[in-house]
Amino acid sequence: MEQPFDLENFNRRMPYTVPDNFFKDMEDTIISSVESQKSPIKVMPIKSNRRKILFSVAAAVAAIALLVVVLQTVFPKKGVAEGSFERVELAFNHLSAEDQAFLLDVYEDDAFIY
Repeated sequence: MEQPFDLENFNRRMPYTVPDNFFKDMEDTIISSVESQKSPIKVMPIKSNRRKILFSVAAAVAAIALLVVVLQTVFPKKGVAEGSFERVELAFNHLSAEDQAFLLDVYEDDAFIY
């Protein structure tokens, strides 16, 4: 039968060791490596940067406008607008006389409308 794990009797000694001055040597190695790779920082003039941003924004706006125009010519709106009452009236006119009478009765008896 297995015995439950007893944390009190567990050996807490760290099994790994690090050589003396390991972290200091590693820091010195990294700093010397970075210092040898330093290059001068290139700063772009503000006007040149501003022109590039302005040109990018203008190009994006023009592309969106062109996309809208192309989509409207390829997929023109047909018939009646989505949210208009004309669509409801067209649907109502396509119903039979009995269905129209039923809907009118329900509409007249609706407590929330009146």
